[in-house]
Amino acid sequence: MEAIQPQPTIVESSKHLCKRSGCEKALMQSQKTYCSRGCRNTDISEGNGPHPETKYRPEFSSKILELYLKKCEEGNNPTISDAGVVLQNAKLPSKEGYAKYLKVHPRTLDLWQDNFPDFTDAMSSLKAEQKEFLINHGLAGRYNASIAKLLLANNHGMTEKKEEFDKSNMFGIVKQVYEESERLMALKYGSKSRSG
Repeated sequence: MEAIQPQPTIVESSKHLCKRSGCEKALMQSQKTYCSRGCRNTDISEGNGPHPETKYRPEFSSKILELYLKKCEEGNNPTISDAGVVLQNAKLPSKEGYAKYLKVHPRTLDLWQDNFPDFTDAMSSLKAEQKEFLINHGLAGRYNASIAKLLLANNHGMTEKKEEFDKSNMFGIVKQVYEESERLMALKYGSKSRSG
């Protein structure tokens, strides 16, 4: 004879619903907070806390961003080691750096950008500050020129201007050079030409 397993009972009280935002399934009697491990893991994963957008505060778009940028600027000042050696420091403002500064996952910043227009503007100004840092500190020699060039190309769409060489116009230029050479020779040596 088979032993009959009792089926878990589902509690239908509003306080016995899954705590993950958007799920709200009824919990079984053995479940306390989440309906599944997947809901629990999603809810407590870094940057995926319960409603990461509710952690957003308007000062993340203004005062705190300014403090972060100031910290980045100060991070570029050279320091002197214990041995008396001057160390060049490089602290480039970035979206990932700002997420670390706020102690949130970078994906949380993406979520905030989708939900808060002022934060979208703040991330645009952060990107503009990054571009300015790369140009100014790259020119000053604080940042490696190759790395600065790579970041400017990849993050800001800046590339070297390449002149297109027009082969059809080359012969006209060569002809002008020879004519100018003949003219200068005639001025220097009189009306004699090189052929005569």
